[in-house]
Amino acid sequence: MDYDSMLRYIRGRIRIPDEIVLREEAIILHITDTPKVIFRAMNELIKIIHPEYIIHTGDLVDNLKLENYKGLEPLYEKAVIDIIDIVKSSEIMSYIVLGNHDLKKVKDFESEKLTVFDKPFEVNIEGLKIKMSHKYSSGFEGDFYLFGHDDTRSIASNELNGIHSINVIFLKSKKVVQMGYPWGTQDQRLLKKSLGL
Repeated sequence: MDYDSMLRYIRGRIRIPDEIVLREEAIILHITDTPKVIFRAMNELIKIIHPEYIIHTGDLVDNLKLENYKGLEPLYEKAVIDIIDIVKSSEIMSYIVLGNHDLKKVKDFESEKLTVFDKPFEVNIEGLKIKMSHKYSSGFEGDFYLFGHDDTRSIASNELNGIHSINVIFLKSKKVVQMGYPWGTQDQRLLKKSLGL
């Protein structure tokens, strides 16, 4: 990692390869399990790369483990508005698959540019067959399978776990470029678990 990349990482930013910024083809941005601490970096990333599509595979506010603690719902509801605003303000076609720590009322935010699914779903994006789900399951035949939830290892090259990296898929060439999440992201994802919450 070069000095500039290291500084961006430590400052909570995302190192964005030039090939994404200077591209000539449409892309999908795949993110998942996003703790509130990285919302600013996500907003900056979206504004810099201008993806044509965004897919979020669940746990929109991953530092709040709603499946375990229902008392966190008011905090979640406030924070989820922030990430939905980031996605919706981009005017980019976006898809969200709810995770185990999301509330179904996120579906209330649906619009012409934002679709929310409460179970795994397959979609055709410019000729690519893509499955999106929060938790990994085997048996998908298509171009890409996008998921998150845990660090289950991908088995095939077309299975992209958004926990490991932010994934950018080039639609025409099917090339995948992966970027690291900002510093501290995984700590925030695991924080509540390590505290027993």
